[in-house]
Amino acid sequence: MVAIGDAAQLESLGGDIERCDPALDPFQIAGIGCTEHEKACLRRASNPLRALYPIWVAKEAVLKAVGVGIPDHLQSVSIELHPGAEIGVHCHIADWQGMRCRALKIARDYAAALAWRDKTAMDDRGTSDG
Repeated sequence: MVAIGDAAQLESLGGDIERCDPALDPFQIAGIGCTEHEKACLRRASNPLRALYPIWVAKEAVLKAVGVGIPDHLQSVSIELHPGAEIGVHCHIADWQGMRCRALKIARDYAAALAWRDKTAMDDRGTSDG
């Protein structure tokens, strides 16, 4: 996946795409990298595997946008899915506030997301050079 953004508008940009493996155990993956909120979402889902992939790609897209190692920060971001709308991003690190994310419609058996933070969000926090 390639994401191109306007540097005059965006402070950061990241994306992720994953092939959805039907043999994957969603609860095993959740035990490694999901927050308690995300695990609860999977437990409530009629199809936990189908719920895992949008959470996972959103989480990775956010972490790529902030430019950190994914394995070290999986618990630092919690994703809240909103069908048909922008994905809720809750960052537990103050400098990451203002991240936004959206699921991307792509080929069947794949999940993808794009995450960004625009410069106005940085200005609102008072941390931009602006």
